[in-house]
Amino acid sequence: MESVHAEPVQQGVALAQVWFDDVVPGASLRAGPHRVTREDIIEFALRWDPFPFHTDEVAAAATPLGGLFASGIHTLAIKQLLVHRLPILESAVASLGYDELRFTKAVRPGAELTLVWTWGERRESRSQPDRGIVKAAVRLEQADGVPVLTYTDTVMMLKRVA
Repeated sequence: MESVHAEPVQQGVALAQVWFDDVVPGASLRAGPHRVTREDIIEFALRWDPFPFHTDEVAAAATPLGGLFASGIHTLAIKQLLVHRLPILESAVASLGYDELRFTKAVRPGAELTLVWTWGERRESRSQPDRGIVKAAVRLEQADGVPVLTYTDTVMMLKRVA
């Protein structure tokens, strides 16, 4: 598979853009890493998903996972943060849906997460000639390559303006 390194977005503008026309099925974009801290896990959970195993280290130690871990919603939020480092910010119109969403491993404090976005099938829009629909295999993985999140994203993208 061809791999393209995605540079971080600077001042809200991607350094290079990938348009619908540029999508090559099997090619990958990467963004990250993003380090997850104990404080991040607790702060996010206190606001959005306050289960004790996300907010209290003693309670988390008593669970089958044996310690503090990020909520699935937090893991998705980290994935979304990394999506904004991909060179698709000007071309992506909308995500049309996630399929086969899986949280495959608990995200622990200290994890370094990287997004791997691999283009899949693509087709021209039938109703809007300036755009197309693309599927992407999305994988958020630890530094050792073990995935913590996987799913298929269907994205509407703009074509390159001539």
